[in-house]
Amino acid sequence: MNAGEKRRALPTNLIHVERRLSGVLIVDADGIVRYDNLAARHLIGTDERTLVGRPFGLPIGEDVAQVIEIVDREGVVQSVDMRVARYAGSDFAGAEVWAVTLRPSATAAADTSAVDDQLARLDDAMSVTYHELGNAVAGISAGLTVLREAWPDLEDEDRLQRVARIERAATGMALHLKSYLDASRIESGVFEPRPTPHKLLDLVLEHLPDLGARAAEVEVQVSAHVTVDMDATHCWSILSNFIRNALKHGAHPITLRAATVGPETLVVVTDHGQGVPAAHVGRLFERFGTTGPAEPMSSSGLGLWIASTMASAYGGRVWYERNAPTGSRFCARLPAVSPEVRDLLD
Repeated sequence: MNAGEKRRALPTNLIHVERRLSGVLIVDADGIVRYDNLAARHLIGTDERTLVGRPFGLPIGEDVAQVIEIVDREGVVQSVDMRVARYAGSDFAGAEVWAVTLRPSATAAADTSAVDDQLARLDDAMSVTYHELGNAVAGISAGLTVLREAWPDLEDEDRLQRVARIERAATGMALHLKSYLDASRIESGVFEPRPTPHKLLDLVLEHLPDLGARAAEVEVQVSAHVTVDMDATHCWSILSNFIRNALKHGAHPITLRAATVGPETLVVVTDHGQGVPAAHVGRLFERFGTTGPAEPMSSSGLGLWIASTMASAYGGRVWYERNAPTGSRFCARLPAVSPEVRDLLD
């Protein structure tokens, strides 16, 4: 089957995925593309099978967030939000590379509107999560104050970096609130899972910028052949809560591994900290549970509960294991894409 035949054979939901998902690329220090996905090729407007080996053509560096204009495959000029995060992946060990996310501005705006609609029905979620979001709100406020007061003395690049940090914090807050709302709807029985085929690596690359500078602290060991059949934001809720938990309570090295075996994908986030005290293990995935030591924690204990309820809604599960000799392993089994559909994602 040639490339044109394969494209015509794509099911409707996969055509939707191609046009709806973010384009993701890995770009090295010389500006050469080292990895791409189908959505990136569509956005950049090429019928080539891959962009790998070609120059990306735009400057790459940490804290880069900008709007660019590109011509897509149909010759339409559109505005695209570009985000960049340093990438630590096993396939590029020792090489300086960045994960680049390209997302149509109209798509980003539609997602923001959808979050706003859901937040309008949030009821008591703000009061429940206030403690966890308080630091983020304070950080955004402080960042805006510094930006306003120092604006005349800042170079354009410094302004851009400060705005990018504020944007990441605000995006993280919105995603956390959306995850909380979805998890609450799962518990109340009104949530409907949205199975959608994805390459897990593409999904991880898309959302790495949400972690900011800390993205480079996580070694990603995920093959391009690993898949999940889940809504992207729901899957990232699970992964990001595992990762953020490791960054906050664990110790380096921190590794994200995944493998697809039959109808399931196993995801494991490992750290080398002190591990979870035995007294806390039984309540890890409960609402208001904690992963830290016996003294009171600064966390509201919602993250792992969100991960657990999201996985359960898709027929999966999450669990905890001690890592040898020290540390924690947070694991999830999630639905994978069938082999036939996986081939169409390449």
